[in-house]
This record gives sequence, structure tokens and C-alpha cells, in this order.
Amino acid sequence: MFDNLAYKVDGDRVTLLGQVVTPALKSDAGKAVKSIEGVAAVALVGVVANQMDKILAETRAKSVPGTFAVMDELRVENQG
Repeated sequence: MFDNLAYKVDGDRVTLLGQVVTPALKSDAGKAVKSIEGVAAVALVGVVANQMDKILAETRAKSVPGTFAVMDELRVENQG
């Protein structure tokens, strides 16, 4: 498996898309979004390895200063 990251900007919303092999890269992607001025809503889209990674991604997204909404559309691998 390879990392596949992308993003989409729509007004004040940045959506992270794709799949990553390691939780550390997910964290780094979230930190990169955090540095973009004016981000207010975050959408998490993609596939994670397990439920704990899903919870961790949402928790980290909610901790980004200035974020007022997190839309969690992450799917857990092998669970549909």
C-alpha cells in the first residue's frame, strides 16, 4: 500500500482526502491544514486502518485552533 493524499479547498473549508500507511502521516497532514489561515470547517474523508485511528483523526481535527466544525466521513478499512 502507498500513501495517497489530496486536498480540496472550498471557501473556508479544506477537505483532506486519501489514504496513508502510518498514523504519523495522518497527523502531519492535519498539522499542515492547521497552518492555513481561515480554515473553519474540516472534513475528514478516506479510509483508516481501524476504529482507533478514526477516533484519533477526529480528535486531532477538533483540536485545530479556529475549527468550528469537523465532518467525519472516514471509513474503517474492511468495514464497508
